[in-house]
Amino acid sequence: MCNQKPRREFMGKKIFLTGIGLCVASMLMALFGFVAPSETNAAETIVIKAVTALPKTHPDIFTSVPKFIEMVHKRSGGKIKIDWLGGPEVIGSFEQTDALKSGVIQMQLYTPLAYMAPRVPETEASSLTQFAPWEERKTGIFELWDEIFQKKLNAKYLGRLAGILPYYLYSTVKIEKLEDFKGKIFRTHPLYVPLYTALGAKPVTIPPADLYTALERGTVQGTFWPQAGITGFGLEEVVKYEIGPGIWQMQPGTLMNLDMWKKLPKEMQDVINESMQEAEYIAVAARIWEANLDWEYKMKPKGVKRIILPAEDADKYISLAYSANWEEILKRCPDYGPKLKKLFLREKR
Repeated sequence: MCNQKPRREFMGKKIFLTGIGLCVASMLMALFGFVAPSETNAAETIVIKAVTALPKTHPDIFTSVPKFIEMVHKRSGGKIKIDWLGGPEVIGSFEQTDALKSGVIQMQLYTPLAYMAPRVPETEASSLTQFAPWEERKTGIFELWDEIFQKKLNAKYLGRLAGILPYYLYSTVKIEKLEDFKGKIFRTHPLYVPLYTALGAKPVTIPPADLYTALERGTVQGTFWPQAGITGFGLEEVVKYEIGPGIWQMQPGTLMNLDMWKKLPKEMQDVINESMQEAEYIAVAARIWEANLDWEYKMKPKGVKRIILPAEDADKYISLAYSANWEEILKRCPDYGPKLKKLFLREKR
């Protein structure tokens, strides 16, 4: 049912460009020295050219991604080298999907799955999961994502280096009940639009880099954001409230070009899979730790207050956050949408 209420303890959490043109792809291939995958000699070092949707210095990735790279290198005995070329300064965040599909780059180390929606519309459901990354491996969710990405993106799904942490509304105005959302202007993202619409708020598209100024000037009055990372843009300086309960979930993914994956020896595939499974635990723990530190040492000292909606409003808020999005996803994704929803909702299993 669209109005199915998720369990709160697992509340986690297009501005999209078209594909890379042939001329751009050719330039990138030349830049990266790309060679089509061939049979790999196990005695040689296998170099995997990789990018992230965020800059290397972004707090969401500057610990988890290097740790995963290090684990793969050590486990493989130096036989695999993941060459992290950089982030959107190398290939635009929304262009990386086509670059991965074509093999211009061979791995996306960290990208919000919803960035892939022009090619894989099902990814807009990714934040609606009620499971941790390691739980998804035991419930059929991981396998379904892998099937979807192999079919639609020529990519092998490896996992996600974040999860569990929910989204909160960070606002310059006090929100104490659902009625208070009406008429407010909030920065948006495709994930947020159905909920804003249902609550009577006005969504405005603003790039994250411009959000500080927009909040400071009153262009918008708030934004949803995962609980960890809000201070990465210095927003504790301009927001006044963290509004809960938390909803949705962080949803980055790690994927590899399928042609390259199939060329790897089985033992090297195992190395990557085992490293990712271990790195998922480490990454999630690190983000939870970071979220706690951010609150205690950055947000509280700036006077940011926490507000939790009253129980009845909170239940409706949570229900709307999921039902409104599922309604849209089921319309756009008639094949995989129902399968994802069935697996994502704990109480429907």
